[in-house]
Amino acid sequence: MTASETDFVLAQYETLRAEILLLIETQSQLVGVNVVAFGALLSVAVQGEHASVVLVYPIVSLILGISWLNHAYAICRTSEFIARHIEPNHFQADLGWETYLRTLEPTAINKIGYWGVRAVFAGGSVLSLLVSLLIGVHGETQWIAFWVSSAIVVGTIVLFAFMREPSHEISNPNSGSA
Repeated sequence: MTASETDFVLAQYETLRAEILLLIETQSQLVGVNVVAFGALLSVAVQGEHASVVLVYPIVSLILGISWLNHAYAICRTSEFIARHIEPNHFQADLGWETYLRTLEPTAINKIGYWGVRAVFAGGSVLSLLVSLLIGVHGETQWIAFWVSSAIVVGTIVLFAFMREPSHEISNPNSGSA
């Protein structure tokens, strides 16, 4: 391999690893915004005794959750490219981080973390429905908002339960477990 090819591969590797780190950081920010949005809407709803305010949260959470999932898929795609095309062809096999990660067996803590972050989006949405009922849903408009929010909550739960990126942290491709 020529020096310019080596420089290209190293630059590509560094850029892709930086992209993964940026996506992970953005995911953390999305989770933070989601939690803050829940707290802010909950606070306004409880103080003003307006159930309809907290019923806005499920759509906010769904939008943030979809963005979070999009980033998760991007991380997996980038990681997979590094593990398949860069590390085995251009580095010593046992030195590649992405390749190494794929040799590890899934652990309970990985699975808890994997499902726990998803629970932030779906769980907060369920809580918003319960809070709206505790505050009191009054009138036709609020009941319509409640049922629309309920449908969005079900959609969020289904989305996070079934749209799972192929994470090597919770399943080992060799064992077929998830």
